[in-house]
Amino acid sequence: MLPLLVALIPTASAVGDCGTPAVLAALHDAGPVPFAHALTAPARLDGVALPPPPGGGKSIYGSPYSMHIETDNFTVNWWDSSIHRADAEAAADALEVAWNSYVDQGWVAPVSSDRYLLWVLLDPGWAAPPGTRPSTSPTSSARATRSST
Repeated sequence: MLPLLVALIPTASAVGDCGTPAVLAALHDAGPVPFAHALTAPARLDGVALPPPPGGGKSIYGSPYSMHIETDNFTVNWWDSSIHRADAEAAADALEVAWNSYVDQGWVAPVSSDRYLLWVLLDPGWAAPPGTRPSTSPTSSARATRSST
């Protein structure tokens, strides 16, 4: 049975090579652009061109939602009127603090973040950010015990 399964799995040459490594190399100016539209922002659906970023800063890759704010490194977008602008601003401020805590202290910035703002979507339907869960480490338990007494 195993030889049959192996025979059914297509090889890279049968389905074409993955273009991701070549695109990432082009983003870092370490290789040629693999195809013309690889580094082009998607067209706006409404056909209206975005104004250039103020002061020659980073631009938005794609079309922002009607409700959005920009910081030095992020575009924070939301579509639900139950999200208040003040909450979006608080999220944006926290993101900039995180950026300063990591990137400005030597962590590698995300690919293309030197040219484009990083997208953040605020969705009131998420109870918690995907992939998060309460910590069960002994340190967090000790902290929780100390803070409740």
